[in-house]
Amino acid sequence: MLLTRGSAAKAAIAARGTPAGEAIGSMSRSKLDPSQFAPEIIPYLLVTLCERAVGMGIAPERLCAGLGFDLPALRAGVLVSRRQAWRMIRRALQLGGRDDLGIEVGLGQGLEKFGLLGEAFVTAPDVGGAIRLGARHYPAGGALVDIELAPSTSGLALELRPRVRDPRLAMFLVEELLASVLDLFRRELGEPLVLHALELGYPAPAHASRYRELFGCEPRFGGARSRLELAPDWLARPMPRHDPAVSANIRAQLEQHARQETLDTVAAIERLLARPGGMALSIAQLARSLDLSPRTLRRRLDEAGTSFRAISGRVRAQAARELLEAGGLTVAEAGAKLGFSDARAFRRAFKRWQGLAPGELRPPR
Repeated sequence: MLLTRGSAAKAAIAARGTPAGEAIGSMSRSKLDPSQFAPEIIPYLLVTLCERAVGMGIAPERLCAGLGFDLPALRAGVLVSRRQAWRMIRRALQLGGRDDLGIEVGLGQGLEKFGLLGEAFVTAPDVGGAIRLGARHYPAGGALVDIELAPSTSGLALELRPRVRDPRLAMFLVEELLASVLDLFRRELGEPLVLHALELGYPAPAHASRYRELFGCEPRFGGARSRLELAPDWLARPMPRHDPAVSANIRAQLEQHARQETLDTVAAIERLLARPGGMALSIAQLARSLDLSPRTLRRRLDEAGTSFRAISGRVRAQAARELLEAGGLTVAEAGAKLGFSDARAFRRAFKRWQGLAPGELRPPR
């Protein structure tokens, strides 16, 4: 399971642009997100990948070659970017020749490979509580897979969305996440956690029979997304190591981190909107720039007690004030620079933002 940190660094890079020396693809192709280059990933998964590779006769040095780190550095907790992680995983898939490598890497990971979120899992009151904690605090702003709760008539559903287009790498990431989390529950509960339904957003691989063995249900491949569902009776299963005091302390730490991520997100939106041409961005475009899903971005804004409209209005108000105080522009020209089609609409908006008319603020001409 791959966890991340450093959301502030990621947001700053997203707002500034791509680091020097990294090429961005042409506009006709899907652009590379600048945040792909941000060193924010805690490399638990990559350490396990190296350890599994040794068992396949692949030296860790071959996986790490040219990436700027080695296995000792990964074990010491050096942060890596998503592009570095992708390159390393692709290399392992090519050298190992195993399409089920994601399952192999996911199985048998110790609790320490899950970090603080793993402790939250095992001390939660029940399976449902553990999964909801995971969905909320799994770092979607920089992880390789987005995880979100989804509507379900059967109990609880999670959607898994890999943040990469490469089909082989996407399958690895989904398999690793499913195998690692369900294997953790198996060890904690003393029995396999059986899924009610499992849909995969890719064709059936040659090792499809392993899905039935590991996940306890008949998978449906070739779906529009990757999604798992759990029945209510499983959600109510108590976690054997539940400790109310420890659980509350861990949740408080996770919430503190989530609050900081929310503040970082709001600040990053303000910077993006304030850039030249930024005020024309939609919430979907902002979400892509911040490497978030629109749903996650809206949730963070809700948690911050604000909205895209409120932030956009605040940024426009500040920009309008600066334009008018600087002089040299008519009201209509200032409004046009901020995306208003006519001066009347700009005057109404300015009055709403600042409590006074534009003519009361701008210096005499």
